[in-house]
Amino acid sequence: MMSITHSPVRMPRHYYFFVVLVLIFTVSLQAQFYRVSPEQWGERLVAVVPLVGNGRPDNPIRPKFVPAPLTAAERQASRLEGARLANEAREGKIDRAAEIVMKRQLHSFSWVLSDDGKSAIVEFVAAHRDAFAEILQDKAVKVFDKKATLSSEGGKQAAKDELRRVKKDFEWEDLRTAVLN
Repeated sequence: MMSITHSPVRMPRHYYFFVVLVLIFTVSLQAQFYRVSPEQWGERLVAVVPLVGNGRPDNPIRPKFVPAPLTAAERQASRLEGARLANEAREGKIDRAAEIVMKRQLHSFSWVLSDDGKSAIVEFVAAHRDAFAEILQDKAVKVFDKKATLSSEGGKQAAKDELRRVKKDFEWEDLRTAVLN
């Protein structure tokens, strides 16, 4: 009887290359599903500010540095301008002046009224720290960088104690500002 010997099957080199490419592609697709939480996006500043406004619809009572609500026409114009600037930025056509305007824009805020009703604890959110320039220059305003404050346990507790002087039952969860793009 004759014995049959089998030679090992050799895979072509391009087969291994193809397998590696498929693995890389699969891993890169998986990585795109992990997004930044809306509560973690952007630069965040917490400040104790006085209330401003006279209570009329065109000038409601609100924390200082918080813009008055827009009318429907102003809101539509703002959306169109924002979309135009975003398209220009994507296409690389944005000029320096428009870039500065975008950096100086507050994206969102949330606030809680103080116990005395004369001030508020406000969390401001912006894409760039330049948006906080006016707030940071006001010496009458107590300011906390939220990310820096919450990163250390001692800083978190010290800031919480300071904010509890303004609102006795203050908790960090009261200021959960999410940015929805």
